[in-house]
Amino acid sequence: MPVYTDGYMTEGHVDCGDFINDIILSFPVHSSMSAFSAEVITILAALQHILVSDHRDFYVYTDSKSALESLYSFTGHRHPTVMEILLIKN
Repeated sequence: MPVYTDGYMTEGHVDCGDFINDIILSFPVHSSMSAFSAEVITILAALQHILVSDHRDFYVYTDSKSALESLYSFTGHRHPTVMEILLIKN
């Protein structure tokens, strides 16, 4: 089952959105957040939805190269939300 995620900034807004099984989940985050923060927050939200789902086969799609790179980076300084994602994964 495909899951599409997107975090985005507009004038004065930072929002997140997930599209899962014909359901659109959209929610604002604090306007001081960066676009990167929105991207990883929406990935985390998608994973949390997947955890409680009855389905087991998911593919998560994101257009954020920086979010993907941060998930595979081996640096000691990671964004707190990236750390949460990695804890879900393990």
